[in-house]
Amino acid sequence: MVSGLNLLTSRFRISGISSGFDTEQMVSDLMKVERAPLNRLTQKKQLAEWRRDEYRSIANLIRGFKDEYFDVLKPSNYMLSQSTYKKYSTVSSDDSAVTASATADAIAGTYKITVENLATADEAISEGAVSAPLQSFLALKESDIIKASGQSIIINVDGVSKKITMGNFAAGATVDTLKDDLQDKIDIAFGAGKVNVSTQDGKITFQTANGANKMTVYGDSSGLGLLALKIPHGSSNRLNINETLENLAAKFAGGESNRLTFDGDGNLKFSINSKEFTFSKTTTLSSMLNTINNDSDAKVTMVYDEITDKFKITSKELGAGNNLIIEQTGGSFFGNVSKINTGSIATGEIKAGTKGEDAKVTLSSVNGIDSTTIVRNSNSFTVNGISYNLHTAEAGKGHTIK
Repeated sequence: MVSGLNLLTSRFRISGISSGFDTEQMVSDLMKVERAPLNRLTQKKQLAEWRRDEYRSIANLIRGFKDEYFDVLKPSNYMLSQSTYKKYSTVSSDDSAVTASATADAIAGTYKITVENLATADEAISEGAVSAPLQSFLALKESDIIKASGQSIIINVDGVSKKITMGNFAAGATVDTLKDDLQDKIDIAFGAGKVNVSTQDGKITFQTANGANKMTVYGDSSGLGLLALKIPHGSSNRLNINETLENLAAKFAGGESNRLTFDGDGNLKFSINSKEFTFSKTTTLSSMLNTINNDSDAKVTMVYDEITDKFKITSKELGAGNNLIIEQTGGSFFGNVSKINTGSIATGEIKAGTKGEDAKVTLSSVNGIDSTTIVRNSNSFTVNGISYNLHTAEAGKGHTIK
């Protein structure tokens, strides 16, 4: 066919020279005729692809609609459920005390609720301050007091730092002489009554009072002032939660008898609500607390409060019952160190803290025909298709839910 067209083309060109016909155009027109079937097939293919893509798009839309509105696992959107169409609004007479929302199972009407008691959690608290006092680690001699003459220390009280320069002490000066000098200088720097300076067994002791909490002492550039007072740089009357357990071991109240200890492998071990925890000496107190708080099995929150200088452990589960059980299994932390006993708050083995209580409400039936007392271990619960959220309790004061 090609050779025939070539021959025909040649003949048209030859004849075209003599006849004056546009042989190139004639050949082009003949070729268009030959390509017409192929062009029609190409057009049909394109139309088929466009049709296929549109069918696929429509099918995806239908599938998405089905997944969103006809999936029983999505009850809020499930179109075959009456809850999708049967909607109620609720209004509380006092949102600060109780709020409510109605489901499709609720019965329209007016309800009355009295919140007698909120659900609370088991909570264990240290029986006393847990940090060792801020004081000299050895008794001061007369020579130490004389060396302190004219030397400076930096005292930080709740984030405010002041430089304290001690007076000049002559032979015969006593620890009480040094104490009185420091007290006068600190009272001038911070105001009287915030820091009390005392002596105990020849040692200088600093204590915060009247709303002041954390005190830390630092040496100046020479460091001679703290050296004379026999107090290490950075000493504080509160635990530093960013220090390792090993560094904190001797910084708990009670001295050597209450020193934090570890088991034979150098670990601290205990369980909270049957969840076993193991921490090495190099673990910081902050990391230990975070690990406990983020554990889904222990279900507690444990904090160190530098204002009160106490540990506090609170159960995440509310209500009455045994929701906080502590057992020391290696080393020593619970007991004399943290001043939180082992055992259970519910049974009274853990002495300081509060036992959790159940929520208690008096709730009327629809339109207040009858009323009954309801006890739950949570401040959120559902009764007769209405979900209640309790916020405050006031015995004898009723609230309406419409």
